[in-house]
Amino acid sequence: MVEKGIVPTYTSWELLTWGYSHVNEMNKALECFKKALGSVKMWDFDGKIVEKVYGMVEEYGDVERAEELLAVLHDAGHVNTEIYNLLLRTYAKAGKMPIILAERMKKDNVPLNEETHELIKITSKMCVSEVLIYLSYDAKCGLYRNNLESTGG
Repeated sequence: MVEKGIVPTYTSWELLTWGYSHVNEMNKALECFKKALGSVKMWDFDGKIVEKVYGMVEEYGDVERAEELLAVLHDAGHVNTEIYNLLLRTYAKAGKMPIILAERMKKDNVPLNEETHELIKITSKMCVSEVLIYLSYDAKCGLYRNNLESTGG
């Protein structure tokens, strides 16, 4: 489609996301999901697709992809307690402890619920994750950014 000069719509990218997620092509599903969100000015939150993509990321325990997905959803204006809990479940699956997660949630005005507290308790006993080495706080926009993007690495 793209090779022929056709610009895919949100629906096309969403369908590709679903298709890749059903055959467990996590990287392709995540890439299509990011392109879907990038193809619209305002995204109507679709919890089913988010849960499907996060479920795949959680299954693999891929905290880097989980953080990347959180950043994409943050940029789209859709972070909430459940999204952060999906992130925390991924950290738990990976056996890693996220750093400053409660502070990030506070900055995003996202309340912690009972599951969040339980997940933080569980992950606090695990090894510290190296993922946040790649993230830095951008005070101008109030977001955590991937250092590799800003340095071109």
